[in-house]
Amino acid sequence: METKIKGLLGLAQRANKVYAGDYLCRKNMRSIALLVLSTEASPRMQKEYNFAAVKFNIPLIYWSSKYEMGKTIGKTEKSVLGISDNGFAKQILTLTDEDVKENGGGFIG
Repeated sequence: METKIKGLLGLAQRANKVYAGDYLCRKNMRSIALLVLSTEASPRMQKEYNFAAVKFNIPLIYWSSKYEMGKTIGKTEKSVLGISDNGFAKQILTLTDEDVKENGGGFIG
């Protein structure tokens, strides 16, 4: 499951459908289809993105470490990723929903 999510995030990055980092996600919030927040994100950031997800009706998932998120898309550590493509967002949500059903975990949406 983990490798499939990594593959989809990497593919989305190569297709230029990922906003990486806090600044880009905030700037482009209206065009984001899925927010991916690191499990290591600060409580303040978690609160802000939970609020934004509800306000803009965007699914939000918690996934992996900052290092792993950045490495997956070929960048430095990132606390948040915004996926702008609905197709990639739906596939990632499907995979995380299956993972939540199997193992429990963080999924809001």
